[in-house]
Parts: sequence; structure tokens; C-alpha cells
Amino acid sequence: MSNVIKNSSIQLLNDDYQELQDKSAQTHIIRVAEAVADAVRSTLGPKGLDKMIVTSNGQVTITNTGTDILQKLHINDPVAKMVIEVAEAQQLEVGDGTTTAVIFASELLRNAEKLLEQNVHPTTISRGYSLAADRATEELDSIVRQIDVEDVDMLRSIAKTSITGKHADANDDHLSEIIVEAIRSVTVEREEGGYLVDDPFIMIETQVGDSPKASELLEGMVLDKSPVHDAMPTTVEDARILLFNRPLQIEETEVSATLSIKDPEQLKNHLKQEEKQVQRLVQRIKDSGANVVLCQKAIDEGVQAYLAKEGILAVRRVKREHIGFLREVLGASILSDVDGLTGRDLGRAQVSYDEQDGLLSISSREDKAHGVTIILRGATDHAVDELERGIDTAFNAVSQAIMDQRIVPGGGATEVAISKTIRNDAEEIGGREQLALKAFADALEEVPRVLATNAGFDPIEILVALRNSHTENGETAGVDADTGDIKDTFESGIVEPARVKTSVIASGVDAANLLLRIDNVISASHLDETEPDDEKDSSVLSHAPEDVWGTPYSAHEDLRE
Repeated sequence: MSNVIKNSSIQLLNDDYQELQDKSAQTHIIRVAEAVADAVRSTLGPKGLDKMIVTSNGQVTITNTGTDILQKLHINDPVAKMVIEVAEAQQLEVGDGTTTAVIFASELLRNAEKLLEQNVHPTTISRGYSLAADRATEELDSIVRQIDVEDVDMLRSIAKTSITGKHADANDDHLSEIIVEAIRSVTVEREEGGYLVDDPFIMIETQVGDSPKASELLEGMVLDKSPVHDAMPTTVEDARILLFNRPLQIEETEVSATLSIKDPEQLKNHLKQEEKQVQRLVQRIKDSGANVVLCQKAIDEGVQAYLAKEGILAVRRVKREHIGFLREVLGASILSDVDGLTGRDLGRAQVSYDEQDGLLSISSREDKAHGVTIILRGATDHAVDELERGIDTAFNAVSQAIMDQRIVPGGGATEVAISKTIRNDAEEIGGREQLALKAFADALEEVPRVLATNAGFDPIEILVALRNSHTENGETAGVDADTGDIKDTFESGIVEPARVKTSVIASGVDAANLLLRIDNVISASHLDETEPDDEKDSSVLSHAPEDVWGTPYSAHEDLRE
């Protein structure tokens, strides 16, 4: 194929452009995708390892969450960014399975390279992958099991499967129980059928210095705040709460003026006037029946003293999102001034302050609050941060299972079952598309391979055992990462939401097909001149002909073959 930018008679761009074409472009794209997948491959599964990422200012992050790793690396290669978008789309869509999606997309491209070497056209491969994806979705529908929000044991199994490997192994039973209880407390039934999980009404408060086993679930909200004055009460059983989003202080005049005081009596009178204003402000609050004030801004020291004198508990600088959370949970109004304040604006709750933990608990007086807070504890900052990421992933997994009401076997069982079906279908399809179907099936089986490798087992032995078990015993056989045994994953409680798998297949195939159809990658310093502010980043091939990490391709030679 002739160069599309320059041939013997025509040159469209200046001499400073770079171009990768045909096989070179395809090789570059595939190698970059493999490099991105290699960055997160070892993190997959319950035995996945962690990555330590150190920023230029010395900030350290230790995590095995695929999206976090890829985003924090600040990769510039445009192909790599497209692969990373697979993880981001997966995270946005279902909140789990990001690493699986990246590995699957990369493996589709890697297997496509072998077909390209056999002169199979990219369009044929793309068509075959799309056909395989449709068939995979049909097969997945045949192996799913229905789940109900009342099936607490199964929901805990989903949470435990998701959170295992997130620094929570010794406490996964306790944490999975907390996760399920929290989600069920904010789950509502839709009028049209099914369920909706109001996950914004689940708050997480972290504390360092204790074991994850000490983590707990509390109804309502827990704030890392203390009363603003020592003389204020620390417990209010029948709390009537005022939510205020402006500073609690004497209103300042809009006109600037200078006050000239000539004798002590004038100063005394001025201070008395200010004191009366403070008294009137606090009296309005008291008259409304409020005995707890949660203020988003500052509280003047004079106001603090008079609130304490009236036995009103007050907290300042409460986060805006916490104020909004409490408005919904308590049914209170958020006010900007106290004029016209009445009891109808207040929320009802029980409030108590624990001096030892430094936490203020606000529990709704309703029998079951539609809003809960998890106190998540861990030994160190890094441990708590990673545990919080794991909790968030488990939240997403359980929420998806409740809303979709479908689950599939984990431990690689689903991938092997679909792979077996795709291979059988490939034999019945004429033409070169059948080669793409087989490549798709091989890409799916990379998931149990990686799970086995990361758990310290021989991936070939595990995969052979899985295939045999699926032939003899059915489609629920998966690998137990703790023992390496092949088990019925439904019976063992190794289960995942079906929607995670369908999203992995869809996003992986879309990304692979998009990248496969690229046969030229062009970079020139004067491209895209309509955006001069981005000239520093105008190079499309920021690492060509090197890979995404700036090292030669030979550093990423595939060692698995």
C-alpha cells in the first residue's frame, strides 16, 4: 500500500511528520495495549499483588485497583489512553471488573495479531469478534441464576468475592456483612418492578489505628467533629436539628464605616449592643425548638458561648455533602438565616459525641433510617485507603446484583463456559470468521489463566482441569484461588454479578474492533492548529517507535509462550 500522506508526486504535510503504517501501525497498537494490560495483570483476583505508585511530590499510593493504577500513571500515548478508557467505562458502568476488561481487550488484540500474520483482514476479524460477543451474551444468559434482595447469604458471597484481596482477607466475613446490611438499608423497590440502590445514602468515615474487624455500621451519620464549646452537652436524646449553610455570626452591614470611640462608656455601650444582637440570634434558634445546630461555615465565638449557655450543641464546618445527606435522612431544611425559623424546618434524631473516638453520631429517630455510615478502621493510612477502595468495589458488585437480579459463577467458570460454546460455534461457521471466534474464545480463557498464575498455580494445568470439569460436570466449575482446586463456584459462594461480565465483553470487543481498524498513525507538529494551547501535546506518537513506557518493545516480549 502506498503512503497516504506522501507518494511519488504529492506530499500533503511538512517534512516534520511521523507516520506508522499498515503492519507497523498495527504492531504498535497491539504492543501498547499489551503494555497497559501488563501494568495491571498481576493485580487480578483474590491473590493479586499490589502496585506502589509514587508521585513527583512523594505521595505514595498502594493499590491493586486497575482504574486507580492506570489513572495515576498519567500515560500520554494515545493508544494507551484508548485502552485505559475501557477500564474507565467499565468503572463508570458497573464499578467492578476494570482489570478484567483491560486484560480481555488486550488479549483480543494479541490474538488478532496472529490472524493478521495469516493475512486475515481486520474487517473480517472485527466481524468475527462482534459475532462472538453476541453469542457470548446469549450463552451468559443461559448460565445466570436469579437472586433476590432477601437472599442475604448470596449477597454476602458476592461482597466477599469482590473484597477478597483488598487487605481484608482476615475480616472479609465481617466486612461483607456490613456491606450487605448497608446496601439493603438503602434499597427501595421500584413501582415498575425491581430494586433501586440509593448508594449516595451510604457514607464512609475512616479511622486509623485499629483492626478492620473493629469496623462498624451505624444508622444515620457519623461526623469526625466535636462540639465547638466545652460547656455544650455531648448527648441529646430528643435532638431537634438545625442545618445552617452560612456563618453563624452577627450580620455585617453592607456599608463600610469607621466607629470613633472617645471614652470607655461608649465602648461599653457598643459591646452591649453586639451582645444583644448575639442574644437575639441565639434566642431565635432556641424559640424554634432547636437544641442541635450543624453549621456548614464558622460559628462566632460569642454565638458559641450563648449557645452553650442555652444548652444547645453546635458543630461547625460540616461538609456540604454531609449537610445534604442529613437533609434527606432527617427531613430537615437547609437554612441561610434564622428569620422565620420554625420547628417544621428542624430534623429529629438522637445525637451523641464520643470523646474517645472523637466522633459525633446522628441517628434518625425512625425505626429504619434511609441513610447509614460505615466506620472503616485500619492499622495505617495506606491500609485504610486500599480497604476503602475495596469496600467501594464490593458496594458496586452487590448493588449491580440487586438491581440486575442476576449472578454468574466466578473463579473463571463463566469465561470457560462461554469459551467452550464459542469454540463449538466456530466449527459450524464457514469462512475466516471462525478464526476470529476461536481467537475470542482464547482471549476469554486468559482470565482463568491469570487468576491461576497470580495465585501461584500452573495456569496450563488449571485451564486443562477447568475444561475437563466443564465437559464432565457442567458450567459452574471454577478455580479456588486458595487451594487451586476446581469447585462448583455456586456452592462455594464464589459468584459475581452478571452485568459485570456482559460489560467486560461489550467494552473489550468495542475497544479491540476500534483499534484493529486503524492502519495509519500520523503525527505532525502542525496538526490540529485550531487548538494552539495544546501544541505541547500535539504529537500523536509521543513514544513512537517506542512503547507506552518509553522503553523498546523488546522489553515487553511475551514470555508466556
